[in-house]
Amino acid sequence: MVWCWWVRKGEQPPWIVPDSLWERIEPLLPRVERRKRHAGRKRLDDRRVLCGILFVLHGRPAAASSWTAC
Repeated sequence: MVWCWWVRKGEQPPWIVPDSLWERIEPLLPRVERRKRHAGRKRLDDRRVLCGILFVLHGRPAAASSWTAC
């Protein structure tokens, strides 16, 4: 579990996607097969990527609001 000063002990941070929500989101994401030739870098886990996006949006409201200004 990740410790943060704004998260109470025993609670999950708001950017961690619970299993129940992930079960609803996962079928909506496209399945990408890894290419045999020119495979490139290995893909990151989709759930970890989503948690990272939510972390940035939750932790940096100024950065998130600047995206809407474009």
